[in-house]
Amino acid sequence: MKGRFNRLSAWAGDRRGGVAVEFALLATVFFALVGAILGTALMYFTQAALEKSVRDAARLIRTGQAQGESLTLSAIKARICAGIDDLYDCNGNLYVSVSVASSFANADTSLPVTKGVLNSSSTFDMGNAGDIVVLRAYLPWTPFLNPYGYANVRLSNGDTLLGASAVFKNEPYS
Repeated sequence: MKGRFNRLSAWAGDRRGGVAVEFALLATVFFALVGAILGTALMYFTQAALEKSVRDAARLIRTGQAQGESLTLSAIKARICAGIDDLYDCNGNLYVSVSVASSFANADTSLPVTKGVLNSSSTFDMGNAGDIVVLRAYLPWTPFLNPYGYANVRLSNGDTLLGASAVFKNEPYS
């Protein structure tokens, strides 16, 4: 009887596989957390790149360079996407609207989302010298490894809406 008890207590005290079991239990949570952190970081890097690209496009319009080159809406989109393409393929997904406002107070900076759907119809009017112009750009972002969602606008298909806008007065270019 004493021999059986010794074998049973020796088996119960054996810890050789304990680390492997603990790692297997925690590795899933750890790698999911690392993936969610990387996915969130990539989204915020893309947001920052979108904001910089919109600022650069707004400068082209504000200084009259875009009007002088007769840039079209697709050319403005291409310029904005040039700063984002390394992070996200935005050519088919980017919504851009350029419009003239009568005053800064009347500038339309509302979200082009109705019942969770992005309104893809856009306006394009770069205005003339001295006009107040509103440039808005929105990019649907498909999140990965993020079951809880971000603190941004969500579309009905589950995408997160990244956006950047600029409201400015065109310089007196000639």
